[in-house]
This record gives sequence, C-alpha cells and structure tokens, in this order.
Amino acid sequence: MRQIDIYKEAHRQLSEAVPVSLGFHFHDMWQGPDLTFPGLCPLIHRIAKVGSVGDLCEVLIRFAEDSEKLLGRDLHEEIFWFTEIEVDEPKARAERLEHLEKLIKLYEDGKE
Repeated sequence: MRQIDIYKEAHRQLSEAVPVSLGFHFHDMWQGPDLTFPGLCPLIHRIAKVGSVGDLCEVLIRFAEDSEKLLGRDLHEEIFWFTEIEVDEPKARAERLEHLEKLIKLYEDGKE
C-alpha cells in the first residue's frame, strides 16, 4: 500500500469514526468502520499492518517526516501533536482530518 493510500484510508476511518470510552476518560479513542484507535500514529500503524506494508517502520518514519514538513517543526514522540481526544473530541478530530487532507495533497501535488 502506498503512503498516500494509507493517508486516504486513515482519513476515511477517522471521518466515519465515533468516539468511544474505555471508562478512563469521557472519550478515550475512536471506533472507525474497521479499526479502533486513539490517534493518528496508532491508526496509521494499524492500517499499514492491515495493508501488508513490507516495512512498517518506513511507513511511520515517512508519516513523521511528512508531518514535520507540513507543520514546520520537529515532532517528538513524548508530546502530543494535536488536541487530545479527552480534552475536545470535535477539535481533536478536525485537527487530525485537516492534517490528513494536507498530507494527501502533499502526495497528490507530486511528493511521491
């Protein structure tokens, strides 16, 4: 599965997802049509596994590099890139969907 296809599938999953609670917070994660996920990195990881991507690390590294390019700053694993789902679910979803749309556009405009 190509990187752009992973981003498109992530967009579809998040667009159709509903927030669900595991009992720890008001909303802990999203339940998409096929996958449950707390954020973009885990969603992309799960899509890459489902899509049988040969090198899962490569997919996640490219996601981070693409995201850094779009956001214009270094990203660190220990900090949140976007609003947390527990803080404001609609804002958290909107930020991630917008980011995925920008990632898709990056590839459609010739990055790949």
